[in-house]
Amino acid sequence: MEVHWQWKPHGGDTVSLVLSANERQEFLGEALKTDVRLADSVSWKSGNFSLFFRPRSVDGGHYMCLIKQGQKKLKEEVTVLVILTVSLGPRLPVSEQSTLRLQAEASSRDAVSEMSWLSPHGLPLRCETLPSGAVIAKLPLVTVADRGNYTCRIRPRGNCSRPAFFFLYPVTVDVQVTKSIEKIFTYDRWRQRFRNLTKSRLHLKSSASLGDFSFELTPQPEEGGVYICEVFLNDSVFSQGTRISVLHVSVSSRPSALTLTCRYSERSQVKTVTWTHENRSRRLDWSSLEPGSLKIKVETPPGPETAGNYTCTLELNNGKKLEAVHVISLPRD
Repeated sequence: MEVHWQWKPHGGDTVSLVLSANERQEFLGEALKTDVRLADSVSWKSGNFSLFFRPRSVDGGHYMCLIKQGQKKLKEEVTVLVILTVSLGPRLPVSEQSTLRLQAEASSRDAVSEMSWLSPHGLPLRCETLPSGAVIAKLPLVTVADRGNYTCRIRPRGNCSRPAFFFLYPVTVDVQVTKSIEKIFTYDRWRQRFRNLTKSRLHLKSSASLGDFSFELTPQPEEGGVYICEVFLNDSVFSQGTRISVLHVSVSSRPSALTLTCRYSERSQVKTVTWTHENRSRRLDWSSLEPGSLKIKVETPPGPETAGNYTCTLELNNGKKLEAVHVISLPRD
């Protein structure tokens, strides 16, 4: 009795001999495989002629087993071997705030009807198919909450004893100490969500799904500062910052006078701050008892000379000007 194992790679037409054996010895063919042999050392007694070898990414294909007694075929069986190649990036442990990439590729597209990734909680991740046929899922800005066992799910095509195959891949996250920056808005194309985290007066004016991120902010006096937009693409980060100065006028009253206070932020980019009255010839006395604040006092009740528009004008180093106007009206008779 003889057993012959032959191999035809995916997409190929050539059939190569892997191994031939009889009761006395085994012969290796031209289709070399790593550590190839019959799996059962007593196969001629047990009748188990399974093939054992350590597959590589190029070893996928159809494996034909032919058992003969002289010129008579006793059994002929074909097994389809699909090699799944998985890559994870960046290297484990994944640094916190980096982009986790999970990629899987089957050696034969025709043998697989569906390939997907599941989260540690069993939820499907957003996946995209690359031109090579590989399926990739991404998780930007990973945190400790994203660690766990991720699952690659394969659904075979055609008749198969199992409807799906599951392969687990553990992911660990390296926690790092980062500088303190308040995160106010996030958009995640892969998780299909966006969140306005801290500022209810911040609104997205454009279509994030088209890659356009324009915002409208109605800031409070304390919300001046540097606003940084960061775009994460795999391990690359593209960043652009905008420094915002906020100008705000408030009024406090006492029996004898009104105090108009002009507050402004980001003093490093401010050139001048002035108070003016609509009557330009009128001279105003102002005081600044603390950085970022300019005050004037208006006697009450206001008369024809003191009523009107009071304007606080802020000029930036780049020449741009901001104005805030407060109106003091004459008392009614």
